[in-house]
Amino acid sequence: MTRVTRWCFFVAIVLGVFLPVRQVSATSAPAGHGLHVVVSLIQPHAAEGGQAGVFVHTGAFAKLTLVIRYAANLISSYNGIADPQGRFVFSWHIPKGMHVGGAATLRVTAQRGDLSGAWSGSLGIQAAPLPPLFVQPLQPSFLAGTTVSVFVSTEPSADLTYRLVTDDGTVIASGKGTSDPQGRYVISAPATLLPKSTVGVNATVSVTNQDGTRVRSTHFQLRPRPPLGLFVSTTHKVIRAGDSESVFISTKPGSNLTVTLAVTSTVALTATGVADKYGRWVYTARLYAPLTHPHTTKVTVQATNGIDQTSADTTFILQPGPPGLVPGGDNLATPQNPSPDLHTFFTVIPDKVIMVTTEGQVLRAYDHGLLAHETYVTTGRPELPTIHGIFHVYLKQTPFEFHSPWPLGSPFYYAPTWIRYWMPFSGGYGLHDSPWRAVYGPGTNLPHYSSDPGEPVGSHGCVNIPLREMAWLWNWADVGTTVVVY
Repeated sequence: MTRVTRWCFFVAIVLGVFLPVRQVSATSAPAGHGLHVVVSLIQPHAAEGGQAGVFVHTGAFAKLTLVIRYAANLISSYNGIADPQGRFVFSWHIPKGMHVGGAATLRVTAQRGDLSGAWSGSLGIQAAPLPPLFVQPLQPSFLAGTTVSVFVSTEPSADLTYRLVTDDGTVIASGKGTSDPQGRYVISAPATLLPKSTVGVNATVSVTNQDGTRVRSTHFQLRPRPPLGLFVSTTHKVIRAGDSESVFISTKPGSNLTVTLAVTSTVALTATGVADKYGRWVYTARLYAPLTHPHTTKVTVQATNGIDQTSADTTFILQPGPPGLVPGGDNLATPQNPSPDLHTFFTVIPDKVIMVTTEGQVLRAYDHGLLAHETYVTTGRPELPTIHGIFHVYLKQTPFEFHSPWPLGSPFYYAPTWIRYWMPFSGGYGLHDSPWRAVYGPGTNLPHYSSDPGEPVGSHGCVNIPLREMAWLWNWADVGTTVVVY
């Protein structure tokens, strides 16, 4: 080891830098300047965030300047003064998080009076390592509608972002998280996408620290859910209007079911139910429809079970029933409560019309001039009578909450009240169910006896209808259906 090298190593130890010293040949000052500058790198390479140093040997008491130009065009400079033997050690920390990896150029200048000298060299700087990152799905494929889980391993307590995207670009989930003290994190996202065939999903995770960002991706598959089984059949393929028909349904136990019977495009009946522990449900009904010739009746069943849903349908032929759609004809007609003559009200009878008599307290529904349904009702009390005239249903709403237009303390005031079906036909007058009533029919618009604690007088002007009858009317009538009150 030469004398200069031994001296450099000694100085490095004194300064606490226990790294090998590399001597770099000096670049002499230009002729006439007189100072010789010899520089040795204490280590040939350094890393971002690490320590670096150079040993300088030049004239005694020379003023020294070290200028460092990093790869990121970041410049640092340091000053010093050589000792009586012309020796000095520059020691500094490499910036971290500034992306200065690569070759840094070094230039040392010395000045003493009129004498000067310089040296140029380079120092290799390794880029700081990016955060570690491992990404792996917990299983190669997941069933749609379940929870997708992806395991992530990185630095402890690291902030990360993730994004799950199908091969066709549909985003399943995205978000942020923080790894635990061991650097672990599990992405758990509900797979709400319900594809009809298997699709691929890319899970991309990125972790950022002061040294930069690392991104990793993994891939898994999302399998379609098996279809919810549903079988629908009817007791008969041909029945007459007014006859009983049963719909048999088989599906997954506990499924919620909706049955709709539609004659041509008109919905005649709707019902809901739940499949029993064997997955079975039977719906039985009588379908009253005014027909002049046979019609196809479509039975549609919708089944839902959690996120699974499906539908199935079947048909049967509905033939015209006996004259008059209500069995036995107009059962509510009496000499004191006769059926209306529609021609008294119309030149051309509407396809659908609801007739309400305030004297007889009866509602009758006519389809193409034939009686389709009838029920007793309760209309307005003498102080608040139901208006007479020809109107039309202008809204259908379910459920609906009534609020009293009369102030508290008024004899007509009532608390906010919910009903199931609401079909107004003129201002605040409308057709609706009235769960507070037990008695309907002639005389119920006047004070009367009722075993029910509800209202023993007429309505506030609306037409009150029993719930079951109102449900039929709701499914049969459309917005625009003619309403006659007489």
